[in-house]
Amino acid sequence: MAENNTSTVHDLVETDGYITMSAKRRGIAVDAACEIEQLCTIIKKALSDDADYMGVSGIVSRIKALNNCVVGAISDSIESTEQLVDKLAA
Repeated sequence: MAENNTSTVHDLVETDGYITMSAKRRGIAVDAACEIEQLCTIIKKALSDDADYMGVSGIVSRIKALNNCVVGAISDSIESTEQLVDKLAA
C-alpha cells in the first residue's frame, strides 16, 4: 500500500551533480553521527583493561574519523570537499 502513496516527500534530491536534502533529514544524519561518536567512546572505555585494547582503540578511532567526515560533509559549509577527501584518506 505504501507504493500508492502519492504524497511522499522527496527530501533528498540529486540534480546536475548536486544533492539537496531537507533540514529534517540532515538533522537525522547528524543525530545518528553523534550517537556513533558516543558509542565509540563507550566502547573504548569499556575495553580499556582488555588485552586487545590497542586494536580496538585503533578501530574505534578510525570509525570516529569516518564519522567526522560524514558530519563535515553534511553540516560544515566552511570545510572544503578537498579537505574532507584528505581526512578520509588519512
